[in-house]
Amino acid sequence: MSAITALHVSEIIQSTTVAFVNATGSTNTTDVGKELSVLLPALWSVLIVIGTVGNGLVIYTVGKNGEMTATNCYVLNLAVADLLFLVIVVPFTTIGFATKDWIFGDAICKIYVYMIYVTLHATCLTLTAMTVDRYHAIVHPVSSMNWRSRRASSIVSIVVWAISLMISIPFAIYHGTVNHLNANKNVYCAEVYPNVTLDNVSSVGVIITTYVFPLSVIVICYYSILKYIWNGRAKRSSSFKQEEDCNGSAPLSSESQVRRRRRVTRMVAVVVLLFATFWFPIHVYNFCRKFVTIPQTSLMYGIKIFAHTLSYANSCVNPFVYAFLNDGFKKAFAKTFPSLYPWCPCMRTVSDERHTQVTGMVDQAIQAMPEDENDVVVTKSEVLPMTRVQPQTDL
Repeated sequence: MSAITALHVSEIIQSTTVAFVNATGSTNTTDVGKELSVLLPALWSVLIVIGTVGNGLVIYTVGKNGEMTATNCYVLNLAVADLLFLVIVVPFTTIGFATKDWIFGDAICKIYVYMIYVTLHATCLTLTAMTVDRYHAIVHPVSSMNWRSRRASSIVSIVVWAISLMISIPFAIYHGTVNHLNANKNVYCAEVYPNVTLDNVSSVGVIITTYVFPLSVIVICYYSILKYIWNGRAKRSSSFKQEEDCNGSAPLSSESQVRRRRRVTRMVAVVVLLFATFWFPIHVYNFCRKFVTIPQTSLMYGIKIFAHTLSYANSCVNPFVYAFLNDGFKKAFAKTFPSLYPWCPCMRTVSDERHTQVTGMVDQAIQAMPEDENDVVVTKSEVLPMTRVQPQTDL
């Protein structure tokens, strides 16, 4: 989740001055305050650090420990898109806002805007692919096994980035440096469309392709998932009960697989929900900016800044979602960074849970052993090293 949508980039890095239009139509300007010009760059810098560290850890953890399942591949895609946005886009925005000027030239302006839209489209397409993958994993778990492979998810990821790279080219073409007609002769990186119609079509197109369309697909997929789970719950419960009656125990492996799939699906749902929530204000603002007359007041300026900052923050939250909602990621993270064990509640939970599970298995094994005097007594310490067999799971 990355990038800002179709908007004049100069709106973010403009001077911290708000024009107030009075009833007579004349304008006066008032300084928003030196505090804002210091606070916002500081806040964005914190987001850069948190997001870079978090997404960097996700990339390293998945690459080092994770089997490249479909979900892991898409998680990696999201982390890369967020990381690119945070290290390439946000620093330029921060510097531009602090200096109240674009000092990097026309070529960097085009690259800057290009990366905004590349990362945005890559994020949206990846979220859509993740949701479709979850739909097939839950609703069609058997028939989808062949194409939910490492090879298939890698091909989808390549296609996602190829589309993102190509579809973003026009935005680089129609952006460039613009000299602002004010006393300071500020230079901004802004839209330079040849006519208003193309500008409006571009704006609406971005909102549709990066918000309306992907969320529509996602909503349809999750509606189908919930409908399938709801309709199939009684049938599966009956099936489990029959197997339990015949075998004397419930089919734990089948139940655990279903629970694991649902946990991963829940994680993807949270990621999508955060994306939709964090990006809704900026999409509404951009739409209104194009088609509704927005009063130039300090309140509207504050709403604009809040909307942009919220969209930036979305690039930082996914690592926390993985850490708190994904058992596979927590285990892999604890394994990769064992020295952080005392400081990370997530890892302590994983370690405690693993210890509890293993101890429970050992207790059952010991209780099941015969009590004949000639039998060898097996202690927990002797059994523990042999009790862990990990199935392949999505991080």
